Amino acid sequence: NGMYFEKMIQVALSGDHPERTLNHEALHAMKDLGFFTEKEWATLSAAAKSKWMKKYDIAEGYGKESKEIQIEEAIAHAEHMTRGTGHFGKIYDEDKSLLHTVNSEGTQSTYA
Repeated sequence: NGMYFEKMIQVALSGDHPERTLNHEALHAMKDLGFFTEKEWATLSAAAKSKWMKKYDIAEGYGKESKEIQIEEAIAHAEHMTRGTGHFGKIYDEDKSLLHTVNSEGTQSTYA
């Protein structure tokens, strides 16, 4: 119901949960545009590998993609499942582990 391509986000407003789709696609845009530091992305990637890849069954939906894309999709899925409206001020899954993961590593974050 959405996509990020050539620095543009497209979301179908008639789809299920367009705000979640926007949050998901915003993650891809923010990664592409350099929003995250290397350390922040490494921390998020570690959380994706240890938890979200399995939780969101990324291999099933993105098994033909590179590992890097699968990791990014896992992070995007964790973002779009936010309870709030996203904007990276409220990134978390059920137990706020994404926000905790970023903060526990001592990263300087513009969204924590």
